[in-house]
Amino acid sequence: GGPAPAGGLHLGSPERSVTSVRFDPGGLLLAAGTSSGHVALYDVRSSRPVCLKDHRYGLPVHSIKFHQGKCVSADAKIIKIWDHAGAVDASGEPPTFASIQPPADVNGLCAFPDSGLLFAPLEAERLGAYFIPALGPAPKWCHFVDSLTEEMEAAPAAAVYDDYKFVTAEELGSLGLSSLVGTKALRPYMHGFFVDSRLHAKAVSLSQPFAYEQWRKQRVQERLGAKTAGRIAPVKKERPPKVNAALAEEIATRERQAVKEA
Repeated sequence: GGPAPAGGLHLGSPERSVTSVRFDPGGLLLAAGTSSGHVALYDVRSSRPVCLKDHRYGLPVHSIKFHQGKCVSADAKIIKIWDHAGAVDASGEPPTFASIQPPADVNGLCAFPDSGLLFAPLEAERLGAYFIPALGPAPKWCHFVDSLTEEMEAAPAAAVYDDYKFVTAEELGSLGLSSLVGTKALRPYMHGFFVDSRLHAKAVSLSQPFAYEQWRKQRVQERLGAKTAGRIAPVKKERPPKVNAALAEEIATRERQAVKEA
């Protein structure tokens, strides 16, 4: 007869069949992909899985890699990178590190060693290439990818309410927009509301028709003041009075002398 099996693994359901397997570099962990879209992680010293990762598509898991301290698994729709050494949640599922959903079906998976670069053959003309900086650096032959991701990180991200103006309930009433309370045009927040900036500008122009003209005049005055601020102001000489000029000159001389002595 043939060799006897060393042991068996419990997949948790008789309807699941193994579609892919992979040992970790240490040789004690075995990841088994199933036909139901799950990846069961085993310690080879036990037949019970340590944790179970659900891809949530119900498609067979055809590729598994242990890469940069993470487990990378793929089915036809999604590539999941998860922390097999992290703490599991109440359902026994490990946390997801990243997910990649290519535009076409995934046929396989390849991870470039010691990097954050992944390749996936797709049901498309082009090969899927994905770089994840948090997973590892870029390979030397495509080091420019690191600078591209740095530029993307430096780009300012738009805030949720960038196109909205915050107004209090009193300001809302002065603008004549109180009738919008309870509608989708207003977003309640703390002691007021967020209103679309275009709607706010239109309401201000209607409630204060001369506000723009006043603002324009104020800006003109500010610009004129800024231009003349750098100029040296002329010194105005005081003219002596026509009556008792001699007495006024004597008093001024005494004041200047008192200032010098002080």
